[in-house]
Amino acid sequence: MKHSKQYAALMLSFALTATQVVPVSAEVTDQPAEEGTVVETALSKVEGEDTQENNKTVSEADRQEEAHEQAQDPQPSAGAEATEGRESEGEATGKETTGDSGAVEEGGKEKSETETDADRTDDDRKISVELADGQPLVGKMKDKTSSDDTGKKDEFRTGELTITDNAAMFRLVYASLEGSSASRFLRIVLSGEGYHTLYRGSASDAAVSGASSRIQGYQNADGKWEFLIPISENDVVIPIAALSEKKQVWYTRTITVDQKNMTICSASPTGTSPVQDAKTSEVFKTGELKIVENAAMFKALSAKLEGTADNRKLRIVLSGSGYQVLYKGTMEAAASSGKEERIYGKQNADGKWEFLIPVSETDGTFDLAALSAKHNSWYKRAVVLDQKDKTISLVAPATGGYEPVEDRLPAEPTGEVKPSTVPTTAPTQGDTEPTQAPTGEPAQGTTTTPTKDADKHSHSKKEPEKKDKKDEAAEKSGTGGSMSVGDYSFTWSGGSGRVEISCSNVTVKDGVATATIVFSGTGGRQSHYDMIKVAGKTYSGMNSFTVQIPVNKNVTLEGRTTAMSSAHWISYTIRISTGSKEDGKAVRSTVGERKDKIDEKAPEIAGLSYRDETAITYTDKVKIFNYEDGISLIEVNMTTGTSRKKDGNSGSKSLYKNPVVKYLVVPEKAEIPAGLDKDVIVIRQEVKKAYAANEQIYAMLEALGVADKAGAIGFRAEDVKDEELKKKVSASGAVYAGSWDNWDFRTMVSKKLDFAIEDGQLLPEKNAGEEETKKAEKLLSKLADRSEQMKMPLFVDRSGDEVNDLARAEWYKVYGTIFGVPEQGKKLYEEVEKKAGETLKAQAQEAIEKEKE
Repeated sequence: MKHSKQYAALMLSFALTATQVVPVSAEVTDQPAEEGTVVETALSKVEGEDTQENNKTVSEADRQEEAHEQAQDPQPSAGAEATEGRESEGEATGKETTGDSGAVEEGGKEKSETETDADRTDDDRKISVELADGQPLVGKMKDKTSSDDTGKKDEFRTGELTITDNAAMFRLVYASLEGSSASRFLRIVLSGEGYHTLYRGSASDAAVSGASSRIQGYQNADGKWEFLIPISENDVVIPIAALSEKKQVWYTRTITVDQKNMTICSASPTGTSPVQDAKTSEVFKTGELKIVENAAMFKALSAKLEGTADNRKLRIVLSGSGYQVLYKGTMEAAASSGKEERIYGKQNADGKWEFLIPVSETDGTFDLAALSAKHNSWYKRAVVLDQKDKTISLVAPATGGYEPVEDRLPAEPTGEVKPSTVPTTAPTQGDTEPTQAPTGEPAQGTTTTPTKDADKHSHSKKEPEKKDKKDEAAEKSGTGGSMSVGDYSFTWSGGSGRVEISCSNVTVKDGVATATIVFSGTGGRQSHYDMIKVAGKTYSGMNSFTVQIPVNKNVTLEGRTTAMSSAHWISYTIRISTGSKEDGKAVRSTVGERKDKIDEKAPEIAGLSYRDETAITYTDKVKIFNYEDGISLIEVNMTTGTSRKKDGNSGSKSLYKNPVVKYLVVPEKAEIPAGLDKDVIVIRQEVKKAYAANEQIYAMLEALGVADKAGAIGFRAEDVKDEELKKKVSASGAVYAGSWDNWDFRTMVSKKLDFAIEDGQLLPEKNAGEEETKKAEKLLSKLADRSEQMKMPLFVDRSGDEVNDLARAEWYKVYGTIFGVPEQGKKLYEEVEKKAGETLKAQAQEAIEKEKE
């Protein structure tokens, strides 16, 4: 018997060595385990147990929301108890097990931790026999320990994956694991633009698949194509077919993912041939969907598909009341979205919040953002929809792995490397560049130019999308407008650019205007407004309404349109101005009329009285006009000294394309007339978190005493040559947010930047060729679009293009105006001017005259 026990112990030792497992009875030391060793202890927590550690991944907001939902709906929904995994064409299927030993039975009683021989499966017995040569020693070992080890799975980890290898024709630039243990999905971003559609399976199966089985990509904020691919727990090598947009053929690819070690690689198998696409048509099925999985923080009571094949809708009813607004897309995009892009819920007869989400035939796994009514922040959610088998899962990742994004609505509308330099208190002559910081002595050295970050991803090579006439009209119409109506002026702003508002028949009595307001569609669209609310009154009609509003004030107008699937309210601001001139007549706004040159005299702005002009003597690239209430207009010439064409455009995003870009700097509490954002870019003070593209811009802000407002920079502190400035940058806490020509959009969004100062290198040099000029215009357009998404004004700094320090010093006044320290800006300029000799003054004036030729 003793010999038998020794033999068993020896065989157990062999078995444990072979499987690299340390038994629970072994002494645990402080020494780290060898690589590949799995350490199991009796204190291991059962998956799903509500431990303090698990709770760390759930934010306080979500815990409060969960408690509220449980109070609203104490009974778990049927979908929350579903255990069957989602099946999709080309995907291995299976069921999510829920019977881990140690789990809690119905009624709350914990199962016995002791497992009998009868409880073990045939597979358990087989393994035991193989390891112990007929002696079921491993099984006996389990009898003496917690049965948690039986069938225990690795915990599902989410987060970014390390890319270990890449296929030349299927290169990944980003990948992450997301979702939940039951509804896992893989997010990948491709470097190229040739594939917009993927399929999980072989190319031959993909070619004859229906739309619902395909994985449709979308372009993210960086212009790259992004895909959400459903996966299972056991997936390692995943066959993928990629559809060439150009050739309409499917290519065979593979993705290998290690969910435990968080790595991924892509490959293009050899010996395969492309398969011509032959898409199979599918019948759109409406009706109730089976809820496979429900998120604790985002629980659906019911879900169903409605509409037609060309106009599909997903209707979901949530159990709680914490979310009343959704957005189809990422939470970052949701935070910067307009009202017309959001999905507003409504309470049904049972008091539950109901949403109608537009979907397409290719919508399978997609991002959905939810706005917390209490915290005014967007939370990350996802939907896994199978339109073919009519199933749905709602997924809510733990908030510990990401930071919710605060909502930004409402918000104010808003070759060779050229040196970009900052003026010092000691002016220099000719092409000599100034020192990094004021020295009070003549500058001896030169500054370094901003370095490009070679480690960042390359620019997107996507050509600008072709726009149809409706989209072009919408862009040109912007989100506001102005017009003269007899002796009065009418201005408006708001909406998405698909509708214009006009005014007629204005009469004024006792400070109240009676006028006819008319809605009309742009680009051939029809408007469908049947009701408006303005100045405390409700008016009914069809696109035309006679209203009464106070004059010389911005007034909110809510218009109800029936053009969408359901009646929808859209907010606008209107204003009727009068009495701005001495004769009692209103000013005709001229601020948006001249776009090819800087205005010689201050342009008229309806509703604002002109005060004075800030003297600018030694540069022709900028002017500052000051109006009442501390409002200033800054005009920047974007063509002088460049190869840009002098063709003016209008419309919110197109303002940056104008030869002259106009910025209206507005104090925090000052009111500006509605509709001005069509002609100017509004910079609302106080600027709290700015992006400074290069160290010279940062040095100017430092001299002005506002460097603490630079929340992000476009250079790295260790690259700064000036030691004093390097110390200040390092201690500032400003984060690196990408170089001037390659923004890190995600960092900018997460840091909630509200202003960006771009490097003048963004503009093409005067002798640049056609291709280089087009490339520069494309980059400017791209950055302008991103700043528009963030409601973050983009300001192009041209101080680096000035001929000498005296001309550069004029830009102290510009940034003094923007950051609310105009007197400090004038003081710094005067210090430079006092030290400037006649040679520098003549040189600056000569450069201005030369530009006029």
